[in-house]
Parts: sequence; C-alpha cells; structure tokens
Amino acid sequence: MSRRVPARALVRSEWTKLRSLRAGWLCVLLYAVAAVTGAWLSLSGTTAPADPATAVATALVGFGPAQLVLPALGALVVTTEYRTGTVVAALTAVPRRTRWLLAKTLVVGVVVALVTAAVAAGCVAAVPGLTAGGGGVSLTDPRVLRPLGVQTAAAVLVTVLGAGLGALLRRTVPALVAGGLLVAVLPLATALTVRPALAAVAPLWPTLRVGEEDLLTVAVRGSFGVPAGGDLMLAGATGWPAGLVLAGSWALAVWVLGAVVLERRDV
Repeated sequence: MSRRVPARALVRSEWTKLRSLRAGWLCVLLYAVAAVTGAWLSLSGTTAPADPATAVATALVGFGPAQLVLPALGALVVTTEYRTGTVVAALTAVPRRTRWLLAKTLVVGVVVALVTAAVAAGCVAAVPGLTAGGGGVSLTDPRVLRPLGVQTAAAVLVTVLGAGLGALLRRTVPALVAGGLLVAVLPLATALTVRPALAAVAPLWPTLRVGEEDLLTVAVRGSFGVPAGGDLMLAGATGWPAGLVLAGSWALAVWVLGAVVLERRDV
C-alpha cells in the first residue's frame, strides 16, 4: 500500500504540472491581454469619470469577455492528464481522487487570483493616463478596493467551475462550451426572452461579473456588441453579494459533482 502523499508535496507537484502546461499559460496570457485591451478601448480618449466607482467599472469592462477563458483554464488542469494518459500514474500516487482534484483547483485558483488582482489594479491605475482630465484613482479607496476584490473572487469562482466541469466531462472543449453557456450565453438569452417563465430563471445563473456589476448590467450599456436590452435585460441582473453567492453555489455544486463522478468512475 502506498503512503499518503503529504498535502504540501501534492500541491507542489500540481504547481510543477501547471508551470509546464503551455496551453494553461496561453490561457492566462489571453485572459490578461483581453482584460487590458478592454480597459484601453473603454478608457482611451474619454474624459476621466469624477466618481471613482464609475472609473473602476469602466476600467474593468475587459474582464467580461476575458473571463470566458477561465472555464477552459480550470478544465485544462484536469483534462490534460486524461489526454496525455498521466492521470493513471497521478491517481495511483494519490488514490483519494478528491485530494488530487482539490490540489489542482487550489493551485490554478491561486494563480488566477494573483493574475486578476494584478491586472485589475493595473487597469484601474491606468485610468489617469488613458483619460483626459481628472485626478488619479487611489487603490486604497474602499470604492476601488471592493470592486477589485469582487472581480478577483468572481474570476476564481469561474475557474473552480471550469475545474469541476473538467472532472465531470474529462474534455476541455465540452467543458469550455458548458462553462460559456452557464456564465454568459444562458444568462443573456433568458434575460432577453419575452417568456416570463424563462425570464424568471435569468437571475439564477452564475453570470460573469465586471467589478460590482454583472454581465447583464454592462451589456445594457451596449458593451461587447450586445444590443442594449433596457429594463428587460436589467430584470435578470443581480447585485454583487447575491451574484457571488450564486456563482459560488454553482461552482461548489459542479465541483462536488465532478469530484463524486471522479471517485466513482474508472480512469
């Protein structure tokens, strides 16, 4: 019988795997570039907002489309081992498969949290340089810190959702499609429908967040090429506390389901 792998050694092993995963770092790069590009497009040549909260919301617009990469990143850390066949050796060394999945999720979640916090802070700090007039935005202002924290938490939850989908589906593309449907397509589609039964479901999806706002609120302003939906679309919007609870509940439920299936299914 093999000895139980210490948690520290398991996490270190998963960090080594992630560090050598080129597709994973390509996802991280694409995520950061999309977020920065969105900030540049939304701020460049405009007048600096007088309200810090408005400035932050505008600077973080790029995180809306950028986060669509995160389900793929979360899934990749799991599905790559199935694609390469290394999952057999990995689960032989760590028979408790939930520990293996937990270590993977922890490592990729920490990476996403650090990258998100750094890129979001950079986008906000760039507001004075990209806009005309107005002063700087203090990163210590609570009106700035809260949306940055919400953005970081939301990004981590989307990544956890992706890891759960990866364990559940074992393939990156289906996990990416399922993640995109859950966090973007279905929230937008149900918010725009005229059928009351479907519209009532709109606030229940783990909708992507852009700072303290959700994707539906941002889309109403005509962002991302989505036609403004006015009051119809806003009816499906959620505030950030409820939004994070919903996203967290979805991420936890999918992750636990993935862990259960992982434990019971043959490799």
